[in-house]
Amino acid sequence: GYEKQWAEIECVQQCMESPEKAEAVFRSEFMSKPEWLYDRCLFVVDGKSDKVAAVTSLWLGELGPGELHARVHWVATREEYQGLGLIKAIFTHIMDLYHKLGDRGYIYLTTQSQSYVAINIYKKFGFVPYLGELHTEEFDIEEHKKAWQVIDGKLAEYKNRK
Repeated sequence: GYEKQWAEIECVQQCMESPEKAEAVFRSEFMSKPEWLYDRCLFVVDGKSDKVAAVTSLWLGELGPGELHARVHWVATREEYQGLGLIKAIFTHIMDLYHKLGDRGYIYLTTQSQSYVAINIYKKFGFVPYLGELHTEEFDIEEHKKAWQVIDGKLAEYKNRK
């Protein structure tokens, strides 16, 4: 019942073209496994307004051909709720869920390189940059390594400002 609010948040945070496009992404990503929706799609809801403040999910993703792994997917917080610790709380829940479900092996996420605050949180939860090969035509390992050097520099600047 929160898919429209999910789409609103993701449209803004993930720079999707429109809420309608975001709703289509929700349907294609999550409706393939409706039995997982209740346990694996997390919504932080403001009890006073019934407004969804933050979202994420524990889903499956393909790192390589036929190589499925647990994935933290579509992490986002409405702007007016940012800085309240919701992502830390939701990540704690996601990691507990990952262990409760008995998932093993890698758990990964993808993010936007300009999301320094989020990357800082992900690193605190033990996520590390993946510097291996990816199975896409446009992937360049050397460019990827350079990008992480820039991100690490930005994270150091961010931490020094706090």
